[in-house]
Amino acid sequence: IREVGIALRRIGDELDSDEGLQDLLSRVTPDSPKNTFFSVAKEIFRDGVFNWGRVVALFYFAYKMIIKAIMCGLSTLPLLRGIVEWVVQFITDHVASWIISRGGWEAIQEYFGATSLQLIAVASGVVLCLAYVVWRKNR
Repeated sequence: IREVGIALRRIGDELDSDEGLQDLLSRVTPDSPKNTFFSVAKEIFRDGVFNWGRVVALFYFAYKMIIKAIMCGLSTLPLLRGIVEWVVQFITDHVASWIISRGGWEAIQEYFGATSLQLIAVASGVVLCLAYVVWRKNR
């Protein structure tokens, strides 16, 4: 689990310093978050190249949208649910066939070099942390 945590931190640091992705994040506006999300998501895969790094970047972007909504006081439950639904819709419409062709979600191990149990533990931790943040904000 430690190795996966180190890998995730490294990926997060790389994404935090990616000027192109940060520019895309700056485009998120409160008046049209859905349009902005889909515009940015399409930009991530604009050249038709799919890889696990870009899939992770999509989730990172959604995470940053959620954080931005919370920080701006826009963290309504419908907006947060909407962001999750947009990710699922985009993955279903544009990325799922690539994921299936790679062997499904379990193939992400090739990106992290981790076991399924480790990936499940990390994913569960991320979900619990996000749920806690939303819960604390809405108290």
